[in-house]
Amino acid sequence: TMPSEKDILQGNAAGKAKILLMGASKSGKTVSAVSTSPGPVFVINAEPGGLASAAGLGAKFAYEEVWDWESWQSVYKELKRDVEASKPKYRTVVLDSITRLGWLFQVECEKKFSGYETWKTFMARLIDGCIEAVLGLPVHVIGIAHVDPGMKGDGTLGILPAISGQGATHIPAMFQDTVWLDVTVPQKEGDEVKRDFLCGPQGSWKHSGRSIRGSSRIEANVTGFMKKYGIKP
Repeated sequence: TMPSEKDILQGNAAGKAKILLMGASKSGKTVSAVSTSPGPVFVINAEPGGLASAAGLGAKFAYEEVWDWESWQSVYKELKRDVEASKPKYRTVVLDSITRLGWLFQVECEKKFSGYETWKTFMARLIDGCIEAVLGLPVHVIGIAHVDPGMKGDGTLGILPAISGQGATHIPAMFQDTVWLDVTVPQKEGDEVKRDFLCGPQGSWKHSGRSIRGSSRIEANVTGFMKKYGIKP
């Protein structure tokens, strides 16, 4: 029989949130992702000291550090076993961050390869061996990406210092939904900083997603995002 729309929802990773969370460096992306995603949460951490704020605020999570391709392979192998077990150990995986992982892989490839082989190996490791591999797991995935402070806000430039052109637009396309973390500066001393997710095109933000309907600004809460757009936490 010919496949139907029901078959699309029956894949290994079906029904899971696959969100690319973008924003300026140090804007609160890690805290938002780690503290508000459905738990248990596992963080693949490539950002030195990047989990300190989340831990200080009481977020509960497990994590492993990644610093090169070999450590990535080791962490991924163990993670895959844990989430594909009869009783999965984690419900959400946070990639923190795609930007830093890209830089680490690029530096390593430049030391070991030359010419076209450098670029080819780098892309294979980051796109296929890293991002695509994690997105295929039967868990919610939150990928964190920093942006170039000089970008115009359209989400297509500066996601990775090592990637330009088609590569910069390919990574957002791999995720089901792309969200911007927006920070509102307090108007007076003592007021709290306000953090929201921009969902759907608005202002200079042009991205949307397969789950997002229309455009809205919501509290920076991953579980809240999932409930709003019909994704079971």
